[in-house]
Amino acid sequence: GKRIISYFGGAYETPNVIKQLSNGKIIVAGNTNNGSNNDAVIARFNSDGSTDTTFGTSGRIIINIGASESIADIAIQSDGRILFPGYTSSGGTNDLLLGRVTAAGALDTTFASGVGYLIKPIGTGTDMTNSIALLPDYSVVVSGYGRFGASDRIFVAKYR
Repeated sequence: GKRIISYFGGAYETPNVIKQLSNGKIIVAGNTNNGSNNDAVIARFNSDGSTDTTFGTSGRIIINIGASESIADIAIQSDGRILFPGYTSSGGTNDLLLGRVTAAGALDTTFASGVGYLIKPIGTGTDMTNSIALLPDYSVVVSGYGRFGASDRIFVAKYR
């Protein structure tokens, strides 16, 4: 059978990535509209599709740090923490967003100088981060595109 839900309560919801954990639970991430802009969101479901209420607040974490945010991909670390690339906008342009949440569904304050996320402008205009990879040395590689003048250019960035 199938189950159709409207989970985040926003006017518009966009799931951008879905991954299954080794324990069968399912992570979905993307964005939800709060009525005036988009907020990044991560939700966790049990293997039967029911909401995992032990994650975040009622099974989700909504991340609102700028004018608008979205998550493009996720990577699950061996300890269950979730890394996410995406974008956040302020001042009319988007910048790289890289964050981490704990296995319990809270921003991980041991990441990125204690706030749980970092924001980096890459180009001279809008930047979008689309994918993430974990490397054996525990560093993180993200890729996307940045606006340089009138052109969009691919970027790859590595963080430890």
